[in-house]
Amino acid sequence: MEHTDSGSLQNYLRENFIKLTWEDKYRLAYQPVCGVSYLHNKEFEHLNLCSGNILIHRNNIKLTDFRLFKGSEQEETD
Repeated sequence: MEHTDSGSLQNYLRENFIKLTWEDKYRLAYQPVCGVSYLHNKEFEHLNLCSGNILIHRNNIKLTDFRLFKGSEQEETD
């Protein structure tokens, strides 16, 4: 398992928000959206997305704590 150098987004923002540029804030908002969009395009839902499950590593977002749900498979079994 990969370790992160900056902890959760929640803690990172608590400690660094004032120091961040608008470009940094935009990137921190955009990257998780891209990750969730990727999951949705593959027909998965994260089911537990919160700032504590979004980690920062080398200034990049990592989504964690996957309790995934594959929509099409569930619908087929019902």
